[in-house]
Amino acid sequence: MQALSRLWTREGPGVSRDDMLPSRCLPLFGATVRREAGELLTLNLLMLLASLPLITAPAAFVAGARISLDMAADRPRYLWRDFWRGFGAVVLRATGVALLLMLALLAAGWSTWIWAQMIAARPLAAAPASVSACVTLAIAAVGLRALILVAAERNARLGLWRRAALASLAAPGRSLAGLAAFAAAPGLTLLFYPLSVLPGLIMTFSLGTLAATIALRPADTARRAGRPSQTVEEETTP
Repeated sequence: MQALSRLWTREGPGVSRDDMLPSRCLPLFGATVRREAGELLTLNLLMLLASLPLITAPAAFVAGARISLDMAADRPRYLWRDFWRGFGAVVLRATGVALLLMLALLAAGWSTWIWAQMIAARPLAAAPASVSACVTLAIAAVGLRALILVAAERNARLGLWRRAALASLAAPGRSLAGLAAFAAAPGLTLLFYPLSVLPGLIMTFSLGTLAATIALRPADTARRAGRPSQTVEEETTP
């Protein structure tokens, strides 16, 4: 009887956390928002505080994206500590990537505006204007993915822009979806201003960051969901 009792009550193999997490973007986003609603409010406040000097806004976004990756994978974390450590670890890289992205967007946007001004006099200018607008959109999508790579990887300098461009070309739909998700929250806030000011300040940045991070997270990061997170302190130790 004891042998049968041990056979009956012994521990089973359990369920992998990878199997419990949704694999598709929208279900994963919804599950993460339901599970981490309180943490998202705190994350939004931290991102606002870190973005006050404006020049540090890219680093605040990347630090928020690091936390969002942990939230999506349901990994343990200490929000306040991990955010500020992540912010300090990526501030130079994120600022450099953002400056390059801004220069590229200004050049492409200026070209689009010039061609658009010529359409009334020369209808054929609509073709180069459309091409220039598509290039501007592609630059924005590649730049956003590059920032997500900075958040997801420890050595993100090596071929960062090349890998971001190749990933965007391999999955253009996800790239555009991530860009749209990132722009949707502040866009809706501006659309319904002034009624949306308070809700926008409470959740806009963290929700947009979470949506973009889930859409654009690297494939290997998605496969590592459920494993213990590697903190910035562990990353910096040789």
